[in-house]
Amino acid sequence: MKDLLKNFFSFGLATTIEKLLLFLFIPIYSKYLLQAELGVVDLLQVLAEGGTILALLQIESSFQRYYLDFKGRLKNIFISSTFIFVGISSILITILLMVFSKELCFLLFKDYKYVEAFNWSVAKIPLSNFSVLIFVMLRFENKTKLFFFYVLFRALSLLICTYAFLNFMEDSVIAISSSQFASVVLTFIGALFFLKNYLAKGFSLRIIKRSLNFSLPMVPARIGSFTVTYANRFFLVSLLSLSAIGIYSLSLKFASSVQIVYTAFIMAWPPFLFSTVKKENSKDIFKSILPLIACPVFLIVCGISIFSAELVKYFSTPTYSESSKYIGGLSLFFCLLIFKEAVDIGPKIKNKTQYITYSFFVSVIINVISLLVFTRYLGIQGVVLSMILTNTVLLIMSWVISNRLFYISFNVFQFILYAFPAYFISIFFMFYSVGLTVRFLILVIISAFYIYNFLENIKQSKNLIKV
Repeated sequence: MKDLLKNFFSFGLATTIEKLLLFLFIPIYSKYLLQAELGVVDLLQVLAEGGTILALLQIESSFQRYYLDFKGRLKNIFISSTFIFVGISSILITILLMVFSKELCFLLFKDYKYVEAFNWSVAKIPLSNFSVLIFVMLRFENKTKLFFFYVLFRALSLLICTYAFLNFMEDSVIAISSSQFASVVLTFIGALFFLKNYLAKGFSLRIIKRSLNFSLPMVPARIGSFTVTYANRFFLVSLLSLSAIGIYSLSLKFASSVQIVYTAFIMAWPPFLFSTVKKENSKDIFKSILPLIACPVFLIVCGISIFSAELVKYFSTPTYSESSKYIGGLSLFFCLLIFKEAVDIGPKIKNKTQYITYSFFVSVIINVISLLVFTRYLGIQGVVLSMILTNTVLLIMSWVISNRLFYISFNVFQFILYAFPAYFISIFFMFYSVGLTVRFLILVIISAFYIYNFLENIKQSKNLIKV
């Protein structure tokens, strides 16, 4: 538990500073980009993300799973083999996307003018995937200071490149895409100074086969997760407009403050999970974690939901004022993924990762159906409700399946009690506006509730937390 908290706050500090720096993109984007242009940028990033998933084949999961199993030169061969495989697959996917760039752009935008921007977006796939593996290594090697440096460098380089390119290039969409590519290149060059000490001459096909045996069953799940997260853009552009995507995209950027917690947890969780499961009291430790993270995370969601209008007012322009309605709901959507990871222990411990795919397959079906129904009648609000519903079902399924494989006596009633205020407040403020005084009063009451319960859970877990 102590290691989890240490890594959580260490990585959390790095990701918090990164997110705070990236938060500056909101006023930059709202100043330089029209709603439709921001919609185009968002769709290009979605396509690049899809290419990244196809190229990576969830290898980063097996990289985490087996990283601690290798020592000495064998470990270096494991790392080198993984990088070679990811490099080849990433380059192939990048070339394939560039070959069909015109067709993909015309399919999405009914125009060829975004082909150059598209090519810049997908050109970063190989180096982005290398960066994913490098950041895994930094975490498992406990290089927290170096991790912090690279995260900070990545954020600053992207911020500087974006601002510079937007000021010196006429086409804002191309400026954004090319600046992202430049930032990835700079970050990877900097990370090479760390990586070079862990590489060896050699390639092991046996290691790659072992890694793929673990990772490939999770690829459909990752595609499912991608579909759940990004399919809404295609519903928005077909049923509404590129401007609607722009509004939705800006809401996501505000809601990404919850992703600070999610990112920190995801980085700290795998090393803690695979080391803790070997302990005799592992189930008690896992059980105590859920309420400890539920209280602060749900409180953050409530706070963001209550003051979303002020966030948009002070960090954006009036053009994007509508985006404030959706920030709370999207924050809830993101936070549910944190709890999904916290309870989804069984498939990973038992190496039955196909069950993760089954859960995501069902969630994709629910997502597509709910998007078709809700978006048609409620617009962007329908998209947000669909996202919340999808991740709620995903959390429930993951909880049930995991407990069948590796039972942990989580307190279901307690979790529902903590979740209810966040659900109610985030959805309520999507449809209704309330005066500032009333909102302050609500925040005080909610804060008292979560802080009291958090302190009580700390007391109950004091025998597990070594400080």
